[in-house]
Amino acid sequence: MHTIRVRDFSKFPGGRFKRFGTHSGEEFRESVLLKALQSSDEELEIDLSEIFTYQPSFLDEAFAGLIKLGIISAEEFKRKFTFKADLANKPYIDLIMRYVNEAAARRSGVSSAH
Repeated sequence: MHTIRVRDFSKFPGGRFKRFGTHSGEEFRESVLLKALQSSDEELEIDLSEIFTYQPSFLDEAFAGLIKLGIISAEEFKRKFTFKADLANKPYIDLIMRYVNEAAARRSGVSSAH
């Protein structure tokens, strides 16, 4: 298992897109997640610990963006990625998985009910 610590990317993750500022979800997906997916067949553990807060748009773009762009399926995502977090950041794991499931539903043409 290969561990990716978000804090090694930035202690202050930004918003959704690179054009709106530094340390975006788009940048994290492209420079960290895609590189890890291409270079390793191992399971990837994402450590969300030691970050003050995450923008929901960062998490959506970084993780669900993999599904939205057709890079991997939601099923592959769930097999490939595991998450860990300190107590303050544990709720973000559920949020990421919600975004991944919503992205998968949109790709398959199924609307998600709330």
